[in-house]
Amino acid sequence: MASPAGFRGQVREDMLEKEPEEGYIITVVSPALCSFVIRIAGVFLRSSNEFWRSNMKVIGQQRNSRMCVICGLDNQFGVRAPFYNMTDGSVASPFRYRAWHQSYPGRVHGGMITAMLDEMGLRGLWAAKNDDTEFGVTISLETRYRKPVPYETELLATGKLIEDRSRLFAVEARILTPDGELLADGIIRYLHLPVNQIAEGASVHEEMPYSPECRITELQVPE
Repeated sequence: MASPAGFRGQVREDMLEKEPEEGYIITVVSPALCSFVIRIAGVFLRSSNEFWRSNMKVIGQQRNSRMCVICGLDNQFGVRAPFYNMTDGSVASPFRYRAWHQSYPGRVHGGMITAMLDEMGLRGLWAAKNDDTEFGVTISLETRYRKPVPYETELLATGKLIEDRSRLFAVEARILTPDGELLADGIIRYLHLPVNQIAEGASVHEEMPYSPECRITELQVPE
C-alpha cells in the first residue's frame, strides 16, 4: 500500500493485513499535519495576546482634585491616580495602591478597592461625553471582589458609561492586573446633581485645580 504524497508516518503491516472488525477504525495522522495544527494554534494564541495588549489611543487627561483619597494630588496618603479619556469613550487609570492602603498583609483594603471603582463612575461619564462640567453622587455600588488586590503593584482601572438618563447614569468599572486578570468590578449608579447641591459653597476650580499635561498617547486597555 502506497503512502500519501509527503506522508512520512508508518503503518504497521499487521494493521494493513487485518480486516477491520466492526467498530474498528484505523486513524492515521500525518506528522506534517500535527505540526501545521500546532503552528496555527500558536499563531492564534499570540494574536489573542497581542489583541489583549493592543494599544488604545489616549485623547486627553482628566483633572485631579486636591484632597480626594483617589485623585487628590495634595493628599499624601491617597492614591493620586491619573485618569485618561480613551478613543472608545471609556476612562482608564494606570495606578498603584500603597502599603498604607492594606488590610491583611499583601492585600488592599476592600474599602479602597470600592473607592477606586466609585471614582470611575463620574469619570466614566466625563470620558463618554468628553466633558467634565457634569457632576453627581453615588446612589448604589455593588463591588465584586474577584481576587486579592495587591499593593505596590501596577494596576489598571477602567470605567465605561453603560446608561445615561435625565436623572441617573450608570458606569461599569473594573480593576485589573497588567496581564488582564480581573481583580474587582462593579456597576456604579449615580444621580446627576450640580456641585452647589452636593457641597454648599464648593467651587470646582478650587477643589479640582490640577489639569496635568497629558504626556502619553496610548495605553494598553482590554476590551
